[in-house]
Amino acid sequence: MEHASRFSGKVAMLSGVLSGLIVVVRNHVLIGLFLFLYVAVSFTLYGLIVSHVNDSTSSERRITTSAMLVILFSIGGVGGPPIASFAMTVLTPAGLFVFDCLTSIALAFAAIRVRVAAQEAG
Repeated sequence: MEHASRFSGKVAMLSGVLSGLIVVVRNHVLIGLFLFLYVAVSFTLYGLIVSHVNDSTSSERRITTSAMLVILFSIGGVGGPPIASFAMTVLTPAGLFVFDCLTSIALAFAAIRVRVAAQEAG
């Protein structure tokens, strides 16, 4: 479980770094490269999170837990676009990647917190 948490945290942090680079870099070729890498990395997060949660969930609770994950991701799917739209209104279209950078870094810190809590528990 610790390995999955560490890997999820690294992927989330990489997603945040790539989205931050998209905001600050002005070279169109590099933006295209970073955008490709950002999509390739960030689209793996759902699968990583689901596998990490299932690894730490008892078999009796997996269906309930999976249903809750779908609900939580749906809430993010409903709430994320208005927040991203607000960020884009305030910060220009680059606000989308600023928003993603902040959420990815928050996800990385959550993964680190889970790993630390697991180490402290035993």
